[in-house]
Amino acid sequence: MGLNRRIDKKLSSVDVFIDSLNLYASKDYDNYEYYYRGHSNQAYATLPSLFRETSHIDNEDKMFRELILRCPNEFSNLNSTFQKLVKMQHYGLPTRLLDITSNPLIALFFSCLSNNDKDGEVIVFKVPKTEIKYYDSDTVAVLSNLALMKRDFDITDIENLEPRIFSQKSPVDLLVYQVGQEKSGFRSMINPKDLTSTVCVKPLLDNERIVKQDGSFLLFGMGDDITKPAKLDINKYLPTGDRKLIIHKESKSLIINQLRTLGIHGGTVFPDIGNVAESIKQQFK
Repeated sequence: MGLNRRIDKKLSSVDVFIDSLNLYASKDYDNYEYYYRGHSNQAYATLPSLFRETSHIDNEDKMFRELILRCPNEFSNLNSTFQKLVKMQHYGLPTRLLDITSNPLIALFFSCLSNNDKDGEVIVFKVPKTEIKYYDSDTVAVLSNLALMKRDFDITDIENLEPRIFSQKSPVDLLVYQVGQEKSGFRSMINPKDLTSTVCVKPLLDNERIVKQDGSFLLFGMGDDITKPAKLDINKYLPTGDRKLIIHKESKSLIINQLRTLGIHGGTVFPDIGNVAESIKQQFK
């Protein structure tokens, strides 16, 4: 089936959802990886939690430092700002990270998990393998450390400089210093285009929830200034438009039950004992 075919109906079961994924089928699996994200309300924006509240983005650097100073033992064995952001995201602190998964059924689960009076949505991302970064990438370190910059961090007048000169200018030199603190082999040079990009990142599989959810992240750089998100490159993900995978609100309960038979439920997606207990309780309700 071609990508131009329109999905006209709301999806009402796991089988229909899987069939609909064929609309995104590609012969380029050697060159692309597919990722998914589920929204329980199709009106939700595809944005990290940090950018949903002005008070959050205005205090990004303070929230980062406050959590570490209050819970230092939780972060003492983490070597990079990215790893710290992942842990902060896990515990609900707003960050520049957006959770995605390589398992479409996990995304379907999240699209049905709440907001039973709203239609859900599963977003499909098609990411070139050459654009995917790993947890120890220099670009990932640079974008992650934007979280530590002051709110007046501005590159407007210097963004067209070549990387070597750009990296020596204030306030970029502070960012270079910060990255160098965690990466001894960092070349002390930043490409201005990297700061305004959004990248797909594969994290360390040192978190049981990430493992169970087949999780990865989209890491957002800065837009016109540090308080605005970088844009998603249209060439690095599938535009939804009239091809959204919309989940019928009245079918959410049915889909949750169908997913349970496939081994996808709260106890497996959220594997800590409290959520496992809640999942068992719901199973016998």
